[in-house]
Amino acid sequence: MPDTLDLPARVAALAAHTGRPFPGVDELRAKLQNTPALPTPRRRLAKGLVAWWRESESPPPELTLLVAEAIAWAWQDQTDAECLDSGLLPVYLRVLRQSQQHTLLLSTLERWPRRPEPEDAWLPAAVAGLAHCARASTDLGSLRRVGRLLAAWMSTSDTTNWLPRWPAASQQALASALLSTGLLSGMALFFSAEPAPEIDADLTARLLQTLAQHLGGATVRPWAQRAVDLHPTHPSVRMALLQAWAHCGASLTEMAPLAQGVDMSHPSAATFLSGMATWAFESGQAAVARDTLQALERLGPLPPANANQWQHLSVKQAAPTPTVDPPDLSALAPLAAALAPLGDLLKTAPLHGSACSATDLRLQGLAALAHFERHAPTRPALSAAQVVGAASTLWTVANAGALELHHWQGVFPFDFGPDMGCIDPVRASEQCQAVLAHLLSLCRQALQGLEQGDGAQVQEILRLARWQCEAQWALGQARQALQDITQLQAQLAPLGDWGFGALRERCALEAGDTLAAQDARQHLPLAVQSRALPAREWADWLAAQGAREQRLCADPALPSSWSIASPDGRVRAAHFATLPAQLSSVQLQGLQVRHGHLLLTADGGLLLPHAWHRQMGAFPFPHPDLLSRGLGAATLREPPSMQRVSEPLLVLANLDATFHRNYYHWMVLTLARLHWAASQGLLHGRRVLLPAELSGWMVQSLKDAGTPPEAMRLYRQDEALVLDDALVLSPQEWASATQIDALRHTLWRAAGLNPADPPPPQRLLYLTRRGELRRPFAQEQAVADIAASLGFECVAPETLSLLEQVRLFAQARGIAGPPGAAFTNLMWAQAGTKVLTLFKEEINGPTFLDLSFIRSQQHRWLQGRSRPGFEHTSVVTSPYDIDLGLAERELRWVAAAGDPAP
Repeated sequence: MPDTLDLPARVAALAAHTGRPFPGVDELRAKLQNTPALPTPRRRLAKGLVAWWRESESPPPELTLLVAEAIAWAWQDQTDAECLDSGLLPVYLRVLRQSQQHTLLLSTLERWPRRPEPEDAWLPAAVAGLAHCARASTDLGSLRRVGRLLAAWMSTSDTTNWLPRWPAASQQALASALLSTGLLSGMALFFSAEPAPEIDADLTARLLQTLAQHLGGATVRPWAQRAVDLHPTHPSVRMALLQAWAHCGASLTEMAPLAQGVDMSHPSAATFLSGMATWAFESGQAAVARDTLQALERLGPLPPANANQWQHLSVKQAAPTPTVDPPDLSALAPLAAALAPLGDLLKTAPLHGSACSATDLRLQGLAALAHFERHAPTRPALSAAQVVGAASTLWTVANAGALELHHWQGVFPFDFGPDMGCIDPVRASEQCQAVLAHLLSLCRQALQGLEQGDGAQVQEILRLARWQCEAQWALGQARQALQDITQLQAQLAPLGDWGFGALRERCALEAGDTLAAQDARQHLPLAVQSRALPAREWADWLAAQGAREQRLCADPALPSSWSIASPDGRVRAAHFATLPAQLSSVQLQGLQVRHGHLLLTADGGLLLPHAWHRQMGAFPFPHPDLLSRGLGAATLREPPSMQRVSEPLLVLANLDATFHRNYYHWMVLTLARLHWAASQGLLHGRRVLLPAELSGWMVQSLKDAGTPPEAMRLYRQDEALVLDDALVLSPQEWASATQIDALRHTLWRAAGLNPADPPPPQRLLYLTRRGELRRPFAQEQAVADIAASLGFECVAPETLSLLEQVRLFAQARGIAGPPGAAFTNLMWAQAGTKVLTLFKEEINGPTFLDLSFIRSQQHRWLQGRSRPGFEHTSVVTSPYDIDLGLAERELRWVAAAGDPAP
């Protein structure tokens, strides 16, 4: 600051230049010449300049600076109380903000760190000044100082009372400052204060989106509902509520009423429609997805993800094949030189028989990573926003195309050899791990390079931290992730408080460290009402509580063969064996049952499904009381009350029927299991415990299989039970020949058939999947027409009752179609039946081979190829083509009576 001794002279010069008298009475200037100038004249000069500044419509910059100097001079040697009493603080804060004197502005706010009260005249200027410092801070050191002030303001017990009493403009400024510093704890107060603070709908949506991104829907849902009550038509506010409901497990049908009445003229309407289209697409509701995408397209070009959805939906249409845009990799451009070896690695197709073995790919990946770490540009040459964009793109690459098969590693207890597809999941996994290693290195370099002069924004840092954790979790480095996030949180505190806390909890849950998870939760919402519980698979779960199971049945592996017709027309034999299956029971006391699918005990924690089930969706499944989850543990909100049940009950472990409403899962892994247990007398003297939310066809199948309603004890997903006498059936992972044979006999009889005198197998069935959004078969209609011309009945089994399906398939001599749950009906078909599934050569699974092997049927795969242009989408769900000539040839093989399998 310039020497204050010449301040009166500079004031006089500016006054003369603008034609104004010197501020104050004539003798004031003379008194200011005294050395030192007395407090009263200094204060009079400051107030005179303030009056001049206020009178000016557009004060010159020189005047704004002089006002700041004069107030600072007036305050020399004054106590804090005297400075406040002078009444100059509000103006001082304003002129410092307008003159961009950020450092002095922040220091002044720190001089009076207490929260301004609604009656304080300096409140608006203080809040506006703090928000300005939060926006303008170019280094994390200054931003942390802002965060500490904000945290102190928001940490008082009466925050929810004083916040609504602030002026609306100050509430708005405070919310903006909280976003800039990532203080989620302060943001949450805007949704719990009474009456509701007065911030606009756009800012409300930003607060909610930030909270939901880090805390999840179970925590945010009541806040989002309150926001919708205040801003009912705002698209982004409504989307925040819909996302919260989705995170809690609501279906698209349940959420549909919440999507009504949205203002489609608002700029955020496109984002709203984009999210709704994605939910409809992923839920398999083609008509809703198509209508929503058309509405979105009327607002402008479709975003890339929605464009891909539209292309999927268009595959089966008669219209020309849509042009598929390649994935946008522009975010990787600043790293092009450093990523060149990785790009070369990804050019190698991960095929069985490739010249590059999995070991070769691993070594190439390590060399590429070493090159990347030597040559990757560091910050500030690479901005935080650029790093975030690159990290997001690398994550997309790691989970697209063949690389997504990395998630299959360790899931299936058999190898995916060449007969299971030309893509080798082991090679694909090596490529995926190489991409993840680059992502992890990129994030680590950026986060370790954070310096006091770093201009990164807190939200960018949180996103980078999340990408780093995602990579570490996928690479099995959960404990290292926990250590890294704990250090980063300490380094940046209080910035991103709950955001880092939620990441730390998730890392602990991934690592199975319930103590660390509970410690992290102590600083998050709902800490008192929650508990972190370990998750263990069946054998470890029983061992943890010293329980011993009793075997009910066991089936050995059943080797057999099937045939494969490749895209070039060659037919070859292939060999496989069903997996051993066994069923057991265990008697438990004090078993807790929650959420419609969770079993937990005091010593064992949560029962964790086999990895085969988990790869279809994270566990525990979404529920309003699921706060966070990881591979090794989960944090649950404790129920307000537990209902003790003394009645003896039969309980099915891994009962996922209300979340995977899949025909195969239910018939093979649930109904067959329960039916066998009942046949062994396990329902004598006890009922079976089942979710009240079972689908109607599931309940009917129970009745058809001999379990009447009076043998069922239903409970809702919002109930929590403690069972005094529970007989628990072990999880069922693979098809059991014993159980399937028993269920087939029962349902044949229920359908009016005699297993000892089966009907003549005369019917040819083509199973349609015309409404299927996943794995779209481009030529489905053309192949169905060929099948019909050869005498096949085109059927949609899901439109028939269970017993109608049993009767239909019991009479089949040939069954064909694209793979799907309808092939579960192979259970009812007779030995020798010919089966043809039409899929792609890239990858396939033995899901329905097990049923054919058990039933001694002739099974053949006709392979097509994934449609060009969809390489960046999931290799499992991407569209595929089948050669129509081969389709006709193989359908004739199915239709031909008595032909032996080649």
